[in-house]
Amino acid sequence: MTILEQVSHETMKFMRGKYRLDEIGDGKDELKFKQGAKTILTIYIHDDRFTFLIIFGKKEREYFEMHASEFSQYIRNYYDNSKTYHDGKWMFIDVSTLEQLEEVKQMIIIV
Repeated sequence: MTILEQVSHETMKFMRGKYRLDEIGDGKDELKFKQGAKTILTIYIHDDRFTFLIIFGKKEREYFEMHASEFSQYIRNYYDNSKTYHDGKWMFIDVSTLEQLEEVKQMIIIV
């Protein structure tokens, strides 16, 4: 099993084990995990990585900022460089290793 296959497997195990969500794919390269109208996570599939879209509202941003030191510089850079819109901070985080996935899981828990 390649690293990306492991990342895919671990992501699905985590999302399906942690939450009861609707899974909506576009049939090509996108998978959304939704709880009612709220999207918890969107994953974009590439040949060499996955891109996870996580959106933090005001409460989630406050929590992350209080705990930012617990995350790697890799994740803090994504947070700091992501644009904040009226509906939240949109973070497109590239994931290609299990270590990166572990940190992203901690961000998903915040949502």
